[in-house]
Amino acid sequence: MGILPKGKQQEKITTKNFYFGTVEAEGENKNGLSLVDYFEDYLNILGDIDQQRFIFVGRKGTGKSAIAKYLKDRSDKENNSFAAILKMSDFSKEKVIQNSEENISCEMIFEWLILVNLTKLIVKSNSSTYTNEYTKLKKFLERNTGSVDIDKLEINEKIISQGVNFDVLKHISAFKTAIENNIDKRLTKAPFYKMIDPLKEILKKILSFQDSKDNEFWLMFDDLDVNYKINDETSNDTIMNLLRIVKRYNTEILKDANVNILVFIRKDIKDIIVSKYNDSAKLFSSYSIDINWYTEDNDENGIPLKRMINKRIGLNFKEKNIQYNENNPWNNLFYLTYYSDKPSFKYVLDLTFYRPRDVITFLSEVTKFSFDWPISENNFSKIVKNYLQTNFNEISSELNLYFNDNDKGKIFEIFKLIAQSDKKYTREEVENKLVNLDCKLQSKKIVDLLLDYGLLMFLDDNGNVRISYREADLERYSSKDQNIALTKSLYYYYKFN
Repeated sequence: MGILPKGKQQEKITTKNFYFGTVEAEGENKNGLSLVDYFEDYLNILGDIDQQRFIFVGRKGTGKSAIAKYLKDRSDKENNSFAAILKMSDFSKEKVIQNSEENISCEMIFEWLILVNLTKLIVKSNSSTYTNEYTKLKKFLERNTGSVDIDKLEINEKIISQGVNFDVLKHISAFKTAIENNIDKRLTKAPFYKMIDPLKEILKKILSFQDSKDNEFWLMFDDLDVNYKINDETSNDTIMNLLRIVKRYNTEILKDANVNILVFIRKDIKDIIVSKYNDSAKLFSSYSIDINWYTEDNDENGIPLKRMINKRIGLNFKEKNIQYNENNPWNNLFYLTYYSDKPSFKYVLDLTFYRPRDVITFLSEVTKFSFDWPISENNFSKIVKNYLQTNFNEISSELNLYFNDNDKGKIFEIFKLIAQSDKKYTREEVENKLVNLDCKLQSKKIVDLLLDYGLLMFLDDNGNVRISYREADLERYSSKDQNIALTKSLYYYYKFN
């Protein structure tokens, strides 16, 4: 029977009955819908993968994980596509290195993980089942079950202490040549890193068969920011080593195979990496796809974020058999066409950083109330106030990359001062208030970061707003006497609190 009530509990439909998705891509599969139902390539960027671009770069909340999950979910629905998302949050690299007496490098670990996870996808696909290579690869995985966990990116103690059982692969011609150069042929087990070159040769061969070429394989590295520490050399080296290895596999080792290995990275982490490694700037300029949702489209309904949110609203109306305007469901959900002398959607958009996370967060606040719809002006105001608090919490979380709680407290006090003062503050005046923080960054660098996050914005000589996600180059407004203001979401947050 279960402990939760079944069936319809109320006749009247309110906003609490709606579901617009979640800000976390992993939670999108709910209420009979999946990310495949919600997702569209509104920015027309997925085609860039075919141009050998494999690094997705975007600010937190721009939809990087949603792209990875969409590709995985879409792949799962196709008969000839096979995909795995490898989450860096579960990566036990340090454990592997510390528990081994061998000289194991980060590159070796990433290369092994790519090879063994790709092997699992090939076996799952039943590509070239008639070949000796496929049969032996399948037995190889069966004999080494437990050594590598595909879901946790884990190389566990078993593989460190006992090695990999490769006996079944000895009879593959592509393996024999490689083994002679790496492993004593009398052995049946070897350390995982000595298996890299032999396994690589086997995969290159099986991926060259036509059956394999008729399939596609995806490996996607996500969650690079979890456990990342900005000033930790190991954290930065890990990400840079991953990027180098993935580049080599995409552009050299597997360039003729139907394999895509993708990496999803936050823009602020990318900026740190570029400042530390000489080869990183060229790597990003050649192989990255920037995710930027800002557009100056004069047609509000043509704005990618409006199209995205209209689709989610429309799915709710359709699921509940409610008639609605298919061209603009937003106006069916909200009574107000205009709010504070602006179209209501653009009013909300001004309170965001032009990210899917922001507008989905706003609609999530809608579902916390049992409002009638179309939503009235008074109820719209309540939703906005709730959203501003949630958005502030998100801002605080994003700043954790650079600042501890004490530093954030000082920064927020300055934000509050700017918001509640009639005085206009210049860049120099703000810098002078941001001294002696625990992060040890110079005040100029701190202001640059806050501008880059879009938390602060410049006011030009005509009073026009100049904000990071709208401007290609903010430097021309960056004189010390340039006036600075808070982004609207922060300004109204402090006005309401």
